[in-house]
Amino acid sequence: MKRIAGLIAAVALTTSAVLAQGSVWFAPVPGTYQNGTVVVQWVNTGGGPVAEIYAPIGREVVVPVSIFLFSKGSPDWNAFAVDILYDRTRMDVGAWTTEGNFVWFENLVGAFSDLKIATKANGGIPALTVGALFDRPNDIKNLQLGAAAGGSNRFRFSDDPRWPTRPFPIYMTERPDEELEPLSLKLKNPVPGALYEFSLGPRGVSFISRGERPPGSNAIFPAIVFVPEPASMIALGSGLVGLLALRRRRK
Repeated sequence: MKRIAGLIAAVALTTSAVLAQGSVWFAPVPGTYQNGTVVVQWVNTGGGPVAEIYAPIGREVVVPVSIFLFSKGSPDWNAFAVDILYDRTRMDVGAWTTEGNFVWFENLVGAFSDLKIATKANGGIPALTVGALFDRPNDIKNLQLGAAAGGSNRFRFSDDPRWPTRPFPIYMTERPDEELEPLSLKLKNPVPGALYEFSLGPRGVSFISRGERPPGSNAIFPAIVFVPEPASMIALGSGLVGLLALRRRRK
């Protein structure tokens, strides 16, 4: 546990900057899921990126989530680490275990000793992945993730950290059939317009490029907004109308 946390700390900075040399994004993966009933898209609002999730209203919504890396001033990186915080009463992250079971992080603490976490960078470059989970006050979950390419391998990314044009998920989990997929994000009890957010932990974020730590690395967590798909809104409206009619009849 201390070894993993120490490795993450060794490549993490305690500050971030708006104008980044390297940028770690932790966000839902854009795409269409669950037979077309769930859609994730990134929108540039001018005030920052927003991840919109269109899905039926229910007790929870599950979509893929991953790390996306973008660089500026250097074409590649060979290591990164990021310290992430989130409210576990409102959302959670999950992955597959070495025993072939899927688990959510809400009740896990410690290093990723039995989670099948891997990377799949551009060009299929493998990496050593590390991670750890901690419980913080007020139901805050602390998720620390890091990866380092071996030998002369380098991760290659976009050269624009402000707004990605070709997002590529980096942090993955291995399914029982040995195929890689992004981690999973669960939104709990979503309501129309509900806002969900990750934030940067005290250890911050860091890149190592060719053995050097460039200044100004940062982490970007697009705000996540739940948008109910039209059928759910119609059903919700019909239900409210029915309740209103029933209430009037009782009066």
